[in-house]
Amino acid sequence: MKPETIFKIKVAAIFKKIPCLWFVKVQQMAINATPDFLCCHKGHFIAIELKKDEYEKPKPLQKYELDKISECMGTSIVMHPKNYKRVIKEVFDYE
Repeated sequence: MKPETIFKIKVAAIFKKIPCLWFVKVQQMAINATPDFLCCHKGHFIAIELKKDEYEKPKPLQKYELDKISECMGTSIVMHPKNYKRVIKEVFDYE
């Protein structure tokens, strides 16, 4: 398995434990540039793009989609193995 796939499985397992969180893993064959996870947490829309490490940046179309979500008052996040614990704590108030 690719590192990003392993990371996606790990994140999904954590998400299943967070109260008041609905999420869906977006498959690679879905619409181009759709973030990896679409979530609703306590009434707030959150889109999460996963990257295999902190050096990998979103592609231009991914960045465009994340920016559009932010403009619409949703939360868009790029998450990788070094920041995921902090993101989960800050965004979902879960450890």
